[in-house]
Amino acid sequence: MHMARYSQSAHFTQALMAGTQRMIENRRTDRTLKEVFDEYFYPAIDHSPEKLQPEIDHFYPGETRDNGGGSHAAG
Repeated sequence: MHMARYSQSAHFTQALMAGTQRMIENRRTDRTLKEVFDEYFYPAIDHSPEKLQPEIDHFYPGETRDNGGGSHAAG
């Protein structure tokens, strides 16, 4: 796992799932799903997005880093 050196596997997975759940539950149209996820996930694993971005880019080769920030929740 690419992120193993940043967080214990169980803790990382729990934070990932909780951040994803917050995205699903988001009803705010003024926030992107990425914003909702990031606000929970990175503090939960005690790392910044900037620190982990190289690993994320490696895990998702060919993806664009700035794709508009994700989708907005349906109103």
